[in-house]
Amino acid sequence: MALTKKEIAKKLNKTYEEFLDWCESSFEEDWIITEGSAYEKPICVYTDGDGGVVVLECSSEIFEKYGLTLCSVEDLAWCDIHIRNFIYILEEMELVNIEWLHFVENFDYDAEEAA
Repeated sequence: MALTKKEIAKKLNKTYEEFLDWCESSFEEDWIITEGSAYEKPICVYTDGDGGVVVLECSSEIFEKYGLTLCSVEDLAWCDIHIRNFIYILEEMELVNIEWLHFVENFDYDAEEAA
């Protein structure tokens, strides 16, 4: 299932308009990596600044803790990315994934529910 631009904006704590300005009008590549929580996986939202957007989500169904899920974005069929920046993002996401998995594995869900 593809993510909508509104869903992505919400995940980034941006208004829909702020998100569109960022990904469609900046004409500069950029990315934001979220920290995630006990209930939500960290993501990286990358834009080429010219309308292209891609979302990488920590962990994956197939590769579990060793993978990422590349999420499609509704109404977008492409996104340009510089190879060096893609490698950098993947390395950064690997570290975020390790930290997030450690947090989730040690999170006391019972204590939070009792509070």
